[in-house]
Amino acid sequence: MALILPEIDWKKQQIAGKGEWIHEFPERKVKGFHMNALASPWTRWQEMIDAFLIAQEELKKGNPEQMQVFVNTLFERDMGGSR
Repeated sequence: MALILPEIDWKKQQIAGKGEWIHEFPERKVKGFHMNALASPWTRWQEMIDAFLIAQEELKKGNPEQMQVFVNTLFERDMGGSR
């Protein structure tokens, strides 16, 4: 059975180094990483849920901009769009 942790406990484990950083390109001199808002100590999951629900409502109305901002900023993913 999988263990489901409350948000604060999960984030504490991330900060305490219980996770493992895996380099996509280990041969490179400079190592970098991407971290989305799920692991951020500055963003609460409830804030993300609220932002998603607002963006989802706007998307249903035909306005994709709010969902694009949500995905691009909180999940570090590019939804495309005009640039």
